[in-house]
Amino acid sequence: WINGHFLGNRPNGYSSFSYNLTDYLNYDGSENIIAVKVNRTAYVDSRWYTGSGIYRKVQLIKKSKLHIEQWGIQITTPEVSNENAVVSINTKLNNSSALDFENFSLSYSIQDGKGNNVTSKDIAISNVEDIVKIKLDVKNPVLWSTDTPNLYKLEVKLVHNGNVIDNTTEVFGIRTFNFDANTGFSLNGKKLKIKGVNLHHDAGAVGSAVPKGIWEYRVAQLKSVGVNAIRFAHNPHAVEL
Repeated sequence: WINGHFLGNRPNGYSSFSYNLTDYLNYDGSENIIAVKVNRTAYVDSRWYTGSGIYRKVQLIKKSKLHIEQWGIQITTPEVSNENAVVSINTKLNNSSALDFENFSLSYSIQDGKGNNVTSKDIAISNVEDIVKIKLDVKNPVLWSTDTPNLYKLEVKLVHNGNVIDNTTEVFGIRTFNFDANTGFSLNGKKLKIKGVNLHHDAGAVGSAVPKGIWEYRVAQLKSVGVNAIRFAHNPHAVEL
C-alpha cells in the first residue's frame, strides 16, 4: 500500500517487480507511508524453510516523466570475431506526460574494463512508442570467458536540450558459444567441458536474505575446485548473484 491505496500483491517472492507510486504520493510536505504485509497462511513448507518476508533489495527510484523504461535495455552481440563485434542495443522509453520530442536524443557509449571509451553514438528521438534500435561496433573485442571474465560497460543517456534527464548503465560481456551434438559445447570457438553445481536461492543456515559477500565467498570456493557453471534452482536468484 502507498498512503492507504492498495497497489497490488506479488504471489511469487523471487522475481523482480515494480510499482508506480506517482499518483498516490503526497506532495504537500506530509509523510508518505509505504506498507508491506507478508502473508504465509496459504503456504506449507515441505522439505525446508524457504524464507519469508523481504529478502531482496528494495529501491525507491525517481525518474523524469520521459525516461528509460525499467529493464528497458536489451544487449546482444549477434556478430563476433577477433577483429570486430557488433553490439545490438534495444532501448524502450516511457512517456508519462504530453512531452513533445523536440531536441530529445539518446546518447550511447561503451567503455572497456579499464574505463576507456571504445565507441559512442548519439541519435535523435522521433517516436517514444517505438523501441529504439541501434548497433555499435567494438573493434578488436576482448572476449569474455570463464578464465578471463572481461566485461564492457554500456552507458545510455536520455538528453533534452543538452541536459541529461535520465541515464542507466548496463554491464555485459562479448563472447560466442555453440552446442553441437557431436562435439559438445564450445566457448569462443574452443571446446569447454561444463562443470556445474546446483544452487538454491538461499545460503543455508544464513537464510534467504543473502549478503553479497556470502555469494562472493561461495562462488570463489566453487571456482577454486574447478566449477565453471551454476544451475540456478529452482527460481530466479537475487540480482547480486
